[in-house]
Amino acid sequence: MPGRSRCGGFTLVEILVVLSIIALLLVFFSPTLMRLARSGESGKAKAEVQKIRSLVAAYGSNPRYGDYPPTDPRDSRLPLPSGADVRPNDVNLGIESLVLHFSNADFSGQSPFTEEKFLTNHDGDAASTNVTRFATSELFEYSDPWGKPYVYFRLRDFDPKSAVRGHYEGEGGAFEAWPVISEKTGAFAAEADGFQVVSCGPDGEYGTDDDVTSW
Repeated sequence: MPGRSRCGGFTLVEILVVLSIIALLLVFFSPTLMRLARSGESGKAKAEVQKIRSLVAAYGSNPRYGDYPPTDPRDSRLPLPSGADVRPNDVNLGIESLVLHFSNADFSGQSPFTEEKFLTNHDGDAASTNVTRFATSELFEYSDPWGKPYVYFRLRDFDPKSAVRGHYEGEGGAFEAWPVISEKTGAFAAEADGFQVVSCGPDGEYGTDDDVTSW
């Protein structure tokens, strides 16, 4: 008896078998895909931190500016429009200071903050008027791939013997950050640089082993 041909598509049993195989493949490969995604995000954060470090160092060595941006943007010596006032709310100060300095109209060099999707304003603060090249008075931070602002400290703004902490806010809520002390020397890590740049890393918590640092 000749074999019967079938033109009516798949049977329900065949569809269920295919869906079951797809589900098994997803269960098997999901951890690998997640690890690859985390690895890619970590690599991007490391590249961003090193880019920020390099350009902050160049900024500080430029005779036109003569110093690294301060941790608090209110300490800035930037030329601002007449009557303008920087009014941060004591949250995300360090990284806001960096973004302010690299986006100021007086700045003519290369900025590390080139991807607009990572420019955020989690704490909702602003200057009295527009003091940057952005079409807004908002004081932006720059966030890592996990939605937390990068942390920046100019080290001479702090005493290594004090326990000064900065308040930061990003996706998932607020966190505290502080200049990292070297366990070997008791002085600030990256003291030769004069500043620190840190990402909270994949776990979103500052001061843990997966932090991405500039040193």
